[in-house]
Amino acid sequence: MLEINIDDKEVFQEFIINLDNVDYIFELQYIQRLERYFINIYDADKNLIIAGLKVLTDRKVNVYVKERLFIKDLYILTLNNDIRPPKYGELGINKRCKMVYLNE
Repeated sequence: MLEINIDDKEVFQEFIINLDNVDYIFELQYIQRLERYFINIYDADKNLIIAGLKVLTDRKVNVYVKERLFIKDLYILTLNNDIRPPKYGELGINKRCKMVYLNE
């Protein structure tokens, strides 16, 4: 399992994740008015793959695309039974919710 390091102090961040030897560019943004995180995913050439995906817990991120995006599954997991979508500061390593890639 690969835990994706997310900076819980930034409302907008862009980072590159290598999943199964393929680079993806993730944009993660917290919209305070909606109290919700959203993700955009691009390929390495900055071609948009997924736009405006709401961050929901305990669901596969890649279930929302027609073709299989990743070889394995990318999740936003909760560390307890609280399955509410993460609010600002609740997403990241050692937070209530974390992004993980189940690569095993």
